[in-house]
Amino acid sequence: MPSASDTVRGRSLGPSRGGKEHSVSESTEMDHLKSKLYQKETDLLKLKQKHADLNHLYREVTDKRSDLQDFTKQLTQELNSLQQDKRSLMQELQACKDDLFKLQPRSKVPDSDIAQGYNDLQEQVCSWIACEIFLLETNYRLTSQRPSPNLFHHGGSALVRDFLSTYPTAGGEYVIRCLIQALLQKMVFAGNILLLGMDESESVVLHRIERSMGKAKPPRDPESINAWRSEALSAISMTKGFEEGQRRTSGHIVNHIFGEVQQYFPLIKKGQERLQELFNRVVSPAVKLATTIQTSSSTYEFVPKMETFFHFGSRIFTQQDLSEFKLVDVATGKTLKPDSPVQPNEEGQIGTPLMILAPALYRQEPGQDALLLVKQVVLVQLLKPLGRRRANTGHQKPQQDGGVSLI
Repeated sequence: MPSASDTVRGRSLGPSRGGKEHSVSESTEMDHLKSKLYQKETDLLKLKQKHADLNHLYREVTDKRSDLQDFTKQLTQELNSLQQDKRSLMQELQACKDDLFKLQPRSKVPDSDIAQGYNDLQEQVCSWIACEIFLLETNYRLTSQRPSPNLFHHGGSALVRDFLSTYPTAGGEYVIRCLIQALLQKMVFAGNILLLGMDESESVVLHRIERSMGKAKPPRDPESINAWRSEALSAISMTKGFEEGQRRTSGHIVNHIFGEVQQYFPLIKKGQERLQELFNRVVSPAVKLATTIQTSSSTYEFVPKMETFFHFGSRIFTQQDLSEFKLVDVATGKTLKPDSPVQPNEEGQIGTPLMILAPALYRQEPGQDALLLVKQVVLVQLLKPLGRRRANTGHQKPQQDGGVSLI
């Protein structure tokens, strides 16, 4: 039998099968590690190459971005220049349009027609007053043997009461004349009335358009705005709806004026016939004149604004005022002219104003001074008598004239 030492020696010194297998395993693992290391090195090279490619691409993108920024800046400058050119061309185009609009033929109403219409209206007011007085006095003479009563009343005004007591013959006629003119100025010719009888909603729209035209880029000049307004209102005035609206408005004005007149002229009775007469003689001509004025491209103004019967305070007229006003002598009813034989005092004064019978009428164009078309009519008390003659608003029967029915 072998000894123990031989056994140990055989295990440690002699070759064995298990030792060979262990060497093969280590070699295989080494090859595997070498393979993985090679693969890692290959991947690292690929990543380095990819990183280099990305850096190159980044530089290209950065260069292109810089080029695009420069190009964008250039395009922005060109766009701004084109927009400025566009604005300039739009201004030139609008100026051409405005010039063409101004060159379009328009039916300008002659100043003489406007002035004649206003003078005729004043005569119609006097005619209506004279007609009502004639009818009342005639009817009273036919139904009573007593003298005619006082036709006029002070209406609660101390100033009117004193005026009527001072001028009992024709003072009431002047009070009614002044009252009617003040009511017409307020209800028919007021500057805030765009077109008498037009629907309120249409007025609001037109006012808004006018304001926008003034704020437009470029803004429209006043002459163009006035011309546009004239065209628009003229077109509206020819519609059926406007005619009906103006008719209703006229009926309201007739009733209101008649009611106000009754406070100072209480004997007249409101009835369809009397209202129709007031419409035919006074309100209808006033409305027609107002429509002509309001549809015109010109601006007209009645001066002063008549709010009370007496406006003057302590003013005294001189002989020079004969050319600036139409003065009516309260004692004779005569209209004074520059060459009338008035007698001034030592200071050149001829009389004191009593009341405005009708305001003056002016036409105003943009950039021009106001042009006087009709003088202001003022009732005066002369310091020295001019003569004796009954006022021209006498009680003779006026000629009846026809008109459109209010019904």
